[in-house]
Amino acid sequence: MKTIDFSYFIERYNAGEMDQLEIKWFEKELEGNDSLHKEVMLRKKADQSLLHHDLISLRNKLTVLEKTCKEKLVESSGKKALGIRYAAVFTGLILIGSMFVIQSRNQSTEKIYSKNYSVYEYPGTSRTTQTAADIQFTRALQYYADNDFTNSGILFREFLKNNPENMQATLLYGISEMENKNFSNAESSLNKIIKAEYNLYTDHAQWYLALCYVATGETIEAKQQLSAIRNSESIYRNKARKILRKL
Repeated sequence: MKTIDFSYFIERYNAGEMDQLEIKWFEKELEGNDSLHKEVMLRKKADQSLLHHDLISLRNKLTVLEKTCKEKLVESSGKKALGIRYAAVFTGLILIGSMFVIQSRNQSTEKIYSKNYSVYEYPGTSRTTQTAADIQFTRALQYYADNDFTNSGILFREFLKNNPENMQATLLYGISEMENKNFSNAESSLNKIIKAEYNLYTDHAQWYLALCYVATGETIEAKQQLSAIRNSESIYRNKARKILRKL
C-alpha cells in the first residue's frame, strides 16, 4: 500500500486552510498516529518561531548599534555634548525599536482583512417554485453570483422584510453589505444569525462578523469574536487562531 505524504496536509491544517471535510479526515488520521501528531506540533512551533525571527534579528542589530554609538560618544569631548548626543541617539533607537515591535505584533487591520477575507460562496441552488418571494430570492441570488453586490444587497434586504427568519438570506445580505463597505449593516445582519438558535450559518456569521470588526478597527471586539471561534469547533478556528497572533 502506498504511504501517504502528509507534508502538504500538515501545512494546510496548521494554516487553517482546510475545509470542514478535510479537517475531519485529517484529525481522524491524527488519532493514534503519534509520529504524525508530533510532526504537526513540530511544524507549528517552527512557524511560531519564524514569526519572531525578524523581531529578534532587529533587536540584536539595535543592541550592537547602541553599543557602537555609546563607545564613539564616550570618546568625544565635553560632558554636556556627550549627554545630549547620547540621549538623542538612544531615544532614536528606542523609537525605531518600538515602531518595529508595533508593526510586527500589530499588522494593519487593512492588511489582515484583505489577506483573510474572501466572499462567501453560496452552495445552494436556485428555487424552482414561482412564488413572489422565491422569484425575489432567486433574482437576489443571481446578482450575488454575478458579484453585483449593490443589487443583491437591495433585493436581499427587501426579501428579508417579509422573511426575517430566513438565515440564508440574512447571511448573504450581510456578505453583500461587507462587499459594499456598509459594515454597520453587515454587523447587524451577522449578529442576528449568531443570536438566533444555532443553525447552519452560525459558523459563517461568526467568522465574517470578526472580519467586520477587523475592517472597522474594532480590535477588542475582533479579538473577542476570534477567541470564541478559536475555542469552538468552528471550521474557521485555525484561521481565527492565525489572525489572533497578528492583532
